This record gives sequence, C-alpha cells and structure tokens, in this order.
Amino acid sequence: MDGAGAESTHEASLWRRLREDGDEDARERLLEAHLPYARVLAATFYGRRYNDDVEFDEDSALGKAMLETHFATIGGM
Repeated sequence: MDGAGAESTHEASLWRRLREDGDEDARERLLEAHLPYARVLAATFYGRRYNDDVEFDEDSALGKAMLETHFATIGGM
C-alpha cells in the first residue's frame, strides 16, 4: 500500500474509533489533522468581512470550535 493509501486507512480508523468508541485520542488526532483546513476557511471568511469588528484570531478560534463541536457530535460525546 502506498503512503497515501496507508494515511487514508489510518484516518478511516481514527474516524471509526471516534464514532464507535468516543475515543478521545482519535478525536485529538483528527482535530490536529483537520485544523489547517479550518484555518484556511477562517482566512477565507476573514478576507470577505465587511468591517474590522472581528480579529483573525477570533475567526480562527471559531473554526477550531466548530471542528470540535462536529467531532463531539460524531463521537457521541
């Protein structure tokens, strides 16, 4: 199995552990893996803002909070 296939299988295993067992370690690893994507989304939304009422760090924190909430929902936590 190539590196990408092994990585995909590993991520699928983490999702299964989170969903079936509520595994906290799997949740943390998935959060870590997907946090860069949340930051990209936060930067996109920040760039489209109409005013300067919100700092980028607040948007970035919101993205992380949304990921955490999503993972908690999946894991049944």
